[in-house]
Amino acid sequence: MACVVLKPGSTLTVDDLIAFCRQSLASYKIPRRVEFSDRELPKSGSGKILKRLLRGQFWVHQERAVS
Repeated sequence: MACVVLKPGSTLTVDDLIAFCRQSLASYKIPRRVEFSDRELPKSGSGKILKRLLRGQFWVHQERAVS
């Protein structure tokens, strides 16, 4: 999971991000899905991103959650 913070006035599209990943990463590491959000990521008291909370929204309608 990666977090990208853009400079004010700059734009980034899903296609631009995927193209960058294709140049920089192995094919199996290229993300299948990209979502942009204006909200702050949930963090613990020590400042680490709480990935289990982020994953939870994607596993709501699934029979079984895989971590």
